[in-house]
Amino acid sequence: MKLQLLTILLVILSWGLYGQSPGSLDLSFDPGTGANTLVESIAVQADGKILIGGPFGSYNGTAINGIVRLNSDGSLDTTFDPGAGVMGHVAGQQYHVYDIAIQSDGKVILAGAFHNFDNTPRDRIVRLNSDGSIDNTFDPGNGTDGEVRAIALQNDGKILIGGSFTRYYNLSSTPYIVRINPDGTKDNTFTPGNGANSAINSLAIQSDGKILIAGDFTSYDGTTRNRIARVNTDGSLDTGFDPGMGSEGVFPSVRAVRIQDDGKIIAAGYFDSFNGTSRGKIARLNADGSLDPSFDPGTGADLNAIHKVEILSNNDLILVGGFYNYNGTSRNSIARINADGSLDTDFDPGSGCNNTGETLAIQSDGKVLIGGNFGMYDGTSRGHIARVYNDATIGIAEVQRDLALDVYPNPSNGIFQVSHSGHSMKYRITNLSGVVVRDWNTSPTINLSEYATDVYFLQTGSGKVIKLFKQ
Repeated sequence: MKLQLLTILLVILSWGLYGQSPGSLDLSFDPGTGANTLVESIAVQADGKILIGGPFGSYNGTAINGIVRLNSDGSLDTTFDPGAGVMGHVAGQQYHVYDIAIQSDGKVILAGAFHNFDNTPRDRIVRLNSDGSIDNTFDPGNGTDGEVRAIALQNDGKILIGGSFTRYYNLSSTPYIVRINPDGTKDNTFTPGNGANSAINSLAIQSDGKILIAGDFTSYDGTTRNRIARVNTDGSLDTGFDPGMGSEGVFPSVRAVRIQDDGKIIAAGYFDSFNGTSRGKIARLNADGSLDPSFDPGTGADLNAIHKVEILSNNDLILVGGFYNYNGTSRNSIARINADGSLDTDFDPGSGCNNTGETLAIQSDGKVLIGGNFGMYDGTSRGHIARVYNDATIGIAEVQRDLALDVYPNPSNGIFQVSHSGHSMKYRITNLSGVVVRDWNTSPTINLSEYATDVYFLQTGSGKVIKLFKQ
């Protein structure tokens, strides 16, 4: 065990010797000429393949509209064939893919501002099979009458979407939010009343099923809620979450909301203050909606918005957006932030992106995929997508925790006990095909009772894999 740990530690220490410092460009991910325009959305499959979406018409010289799947090295995965892909009402009309969600069965949901997929009418939402073809078992009818900007998947297979729409399936008013059954029909048990009074840009589901919504709205079902609110599982407003005056500024929109393991909430966007306290484009809230003063970004991000945030296992954050500085230090469109809101100077992107970052995703190995409107990263050509090194989720402490991790009994009838060092940890359960069964935070028990008899895999952030034999 000591020799194994020493070997791993030497590997970690050697990263810096080969230029693989946090924030630096990962040259092993080579997109060639990449997308010919903006990348708006990224999602990573359990097998490491990468889905990207946006208004592009080609990837590395191959004509392909709006959605592609990449191999882990950045090359085009030709086994994923979307046919004519994402389209407007007519050929050549502008379209967008604002969000991508991957279901536990490997099917893919796209949402945005489009009207057709592979020459089939699909207004602003479509579900694909794992090979890129349309999944006709999901029928959204007439879809939405406005943009869909965010998707969130519930554990029961139902799908939440938010955006600038007011109708779904050509049915009664669904003001900016709707819940969809697995077959694409509207879930009429979700009743938001008058709902939001303007667009919803981001959604996040808590462990108790309650839903965080963020966007441009100033009320929800007639109650003042400035650009962030929490909704009960039936769609009603959760009055236990009160953000006070919420986000404020010349452009007070919230673009992203994320939930930490401890229940605290990250909100980011265009705003300059939150509930009367200066906060430069990012704030952390307590579970009741009040501002958490222990998270202090100083002047935060300057100029334009923080477009996307992801939370790392130690509650550090990765941000992308249209900023040039973070708390007075140069950071072009990407930064890593400590859990207290201060800039993490160990993550150095050099000259960073030469234009805006719009989206990001964290791989299971901790590397960061970023997409946007940029053509270069730290002086190297990258056609609107790049991968950068990041050590936040794979440090020495994480490796030590992984080495202490064990699961028993194994085989089991579905109930597995997890032993570990007691530190916070995240892990993922996948099936033999690499499809994610579910993600878990630290818990003494894994319950796979409802799943079929089979072999599953427990994967940790630093690469440890344990086979789970479910009898």
